[in-house]
Amino acid sequence: MQSSKTTTVPPHPVAKRMRMATHLRHTLHLAWPSILGQLGHVIIGNADTIMIGRLGSTELAAATLANAIFYLPILIGFGVCVAISPITSQAIGADRPQEEIGRILHQGVLFSLYLGIVLALALVGMTLLFPYLGQDPEVVGPAAEYLLILTISTFPFLFFLTYKHFIEGYELMLPGMVIMGFMVVLNIFLNWLFIYGNWGMPALGLNGAGWATLASRIVGTVILVAYVHRNPRFRGFGYFRQFWRHSRTHLQKIARIGLPSGMMYFFESGAFTAAVILAGRIGKDPQSAHQVAIQVAALAFMFYLGLAHASGIRVGHALGRGDRPEMRRAGLAGLIAGLGCVALFVTLMTSLSEVIPGWYIQDEKVIAIAIPLLLIAALFQLFDGIQGISAGILRGMSDVRIPTGITFVAYWAIGIPGAWFLGEYLNWGISGIWYGLTIGLLFSAVALTLRFLYLSRIK
Repeated sequence: MQSSKTTTVPPHPVAKRMRMATHLRHTLHLAWPSILGQLGHVIIGNADTIMIGRLGSTELAAATLANAIFYLPILIGFGVCVAISPITSQAIGADRPQEEIGRILHQGVLFSLYLGIVLALALVGMTLLFPYLGQDPEVVGPAAEYLLILTISTFPFLFFLTYKHFIEGYELMLPGMVIMGFMVVLNIFLNWLFIYGNWGMPALGLNGAGWATLASRIVGTVILVAYVHRNPRFRGFGYFRQFWRHSRTHLQKIARIGLPSGMMYFFESGAFTAAVILAGRIGKDPQSAHQVAIQVAALAFMFYLGLAHASGIRVGHALGRGDRPEMRRAGLAGLIAGLGCVALFVTLMTSLSEVIPGWYIQDEKVIAIAIPLLLIAALFQLFDGIQGISAGILRGMSDVRIPTGITFVAYWAIGIPGAWFLGEYLNWGISGIWYGLTIGLLFSAVALTLRFLYLSRIK
């Protein structure tokens, strides 16, 4: 009789299930510091765009090209670092020993070091391709110099993300947010010094923005590393007792989840880099207008990315506990919250489309081109938000291979060919490029959401 009673007790009683409103509240509680931290990266990019835009359209186009090329390979590293959060959260949910969890950070740092070397060499090689991309000759030289400075920042960028996403696996979101906020302020101040030559500093122009970004990333990384290693909560983890000791198990898990995740970002970033190049083939004014619109879209995407990150952590905890119903509810809560953000940004972009471009540049030609792009970007939001959050949820479930294939098809079989066909072949110009990207995002949003609903179905 006792055995019969034991077998009828479910591991997660229905009475303990959280209501969807509670899931939403927990997701938003985790998401807002992550959103603010992610916004820091874009605010730095927006600050650079605004402050470089004061120099002229040539410098802004050079910064657009260099940043697009920089983030193309770097986002592979970003995807690897982001994957550390669900790996950590699953280990916590499964109640693994502290020292085993500490190895996740140790091996993540080693992985980031080796990957950083590869990515930095790739970026140096990419500067040699600039003259063959059909860009304005006035843009090529400054863009190559600026990219080489950004390349040096690869290592602090990856180390910062590794530490940040490790502690966020513990749902410890505030430290990364606060330090990122400090980095934003520091970057803007250093831009003011180095770009324009204030307080007796030489006016370095575009390159000054690169040195400011490098310095702020180094300082932020040092602060975060010191915080983690001095925090009593993490002192028993034994991270680096033997720094060069490699754990094949942990490295393989980081590679298995992180590299496909990084390739998803790579395919997405590559598509937008290709869009920058297509825009540059039209002219530097459309390319500058494209940069304005993409900065606004990227600002909105950071909200979706923060929700994706929070949802992935919560899904990972439920998966580690073996609780599929709560895993599905956590994912759905992220998608519902994402739709709320989409509604907000669609409203803002449509109502302020004639105001926003003037925040970035005073060139009337560029502003006139940017206004209709922001209206297309409003449509773009629905699909961009849903696909970004669905990808984060699937990453929390350790499902990355098929989503990577979906992303490749969305951007490189649909989005970029569509952008070329509409933009150049049908001569729709820069608007055609954006419509093509939007079609690719539509496919990605539908396919990734259906993938989550299929995998999380309750048998």
